[in-house]
Order: sequence, then structure tokens, then C-alpha cells
Amino acid sequence: MDRKKQLGRNITLLRKSRRFTQKALAEKIHKSSSYLCDIEKGRTLPSLKLLYGIADVLGYDITDFFKKE
Repeated sequence: MDRKKQLGRNITLLRKSRRFTQKALAEKIHKSSSYLCDIEKGRTLPSLKLLYGIADVLGYDITDFFKKE
């Protein structure tokens, strides 16, 4: 699996484990839900600053987004 897709998949899994919808997380990080969807589908890469923001909202360490299954 390519890196963008793996990152997106991990974000999706961690988001769901915290019971956040895409819309709720997108609002917390001040982005559109369509942009978050693009990240989760591996169509775009978020900035490092945004990754830290997502991790902070979800209560994870940023390194958790890069762990392989």
C-alpha cells in the first residue's frame, strides 16, 4: 500500500476508534469534511501542522498515524 493511502487509512481507523465522524473532526481542525475525506482516501497529503492538529484532537501521538499494521 502506498504511503498516502496507509496514512489516510490509519487516520480513519484512529478517528473511528474515538467515535468521531468526518464532519465532527473536520470542524475541530477547521477544514472541510471533503478535504478530510481526501486525506483519508489517500488523495492528498496533509501538512505536518495539520497532522499535529488531528493528533491533538483525537488524543493520539502523531507517530500513531505512521504505524504499519
